[in-house]
Amino acid sequence: MDSTKNEKARALVDAEEETLVERQVMTWLNTWPDKPGDIGFVALEAGKPGIALFPEGDGAYFERKYILGGHRAVYPFSIVRRIIPGDSPDIRLKAVELLGRLGAWAAANPPKLPGRLHTVRVEPTTRGRFAGPGNNGDEDYEIKIKLTYEVI
Repeated sequence: MDSTKNEKARALVDAEEETLVERQVMTWLNTWPDKPGDIGFVALEAGKPGIALFPEGDGAYFERKYILGGHRAVYPFSIVRRIIPGDSPDIRLKAVELLGRLGAWAAANPPKLPGRLHTVRVEPTTRGRFAGPGNNGDEDYEIKIKLTYEVI
């Protein structure tokens, strides 16, 4: 059975709003005290450790539109931690632990959004987990997070 036929298409927020939210999320993530270097945007170098934000799905989407104007929207993203583990289970476990700490920090310290945008909540939707092997001895681990915000 094709599950895509049963899924309701989500209306996306306009590109200008999404870019504004993305930039603020990047700034906010880079204030995380435990970050292992700067958190990049949609790019990790092959064969080198790093950490980056990747938007999920088609990007920010409307969750609810208000009759008197404004809306509630969701910006889903993942944080990917690339490591070079060799044969070390400890390095792998530390990557998962790091992502778990990031998820807890994000939920407890939501970003301040500019202008008429206000954060409702930040919630990890997965735990830190293995995302896949690379071709250069590297491995990726990720956590998925959802930022819900309102425009009023």
